[in-house]
Amino acid sequence: MRHMHVQPRLDAEDPYAGVPSTDPQPIDNVLQAHTIDAVRCCLRALPDNERKSVHLAFYGDLSHREIARDLGTPLGTVKSWVRSAYEALRPTLRDYRPS
Repeated sequence: MRHMHVQPRLDAEDPYAGVPSTDPQPIDNVLQAHTIDAVRCCLRALPDNERKSVHLAFYGDLSHREIARDLGTPLGTVKSWVRSAYEALRPTLRDYRPS
């Protein structure tokens, strides 16, 4: 059996016909779902004050100052909570293996 090298056909009407698609592939969807699961697991493991701070920062798109105001907590404390949460989340996500 001979192996043939197939060249992508270039269409004169579509200059991007030979460019690979950037649409998500099924594996991308699986990896995204596992990443979301990992983030949820990690967040549940944080102390309440750190979890609330990270949630407000990322999902609420609030600054540290806004989080401090909303929680009625000193700004330095909120910064410490967020930093501590990031440090706790980093190795957990790096070492996360979906079950």
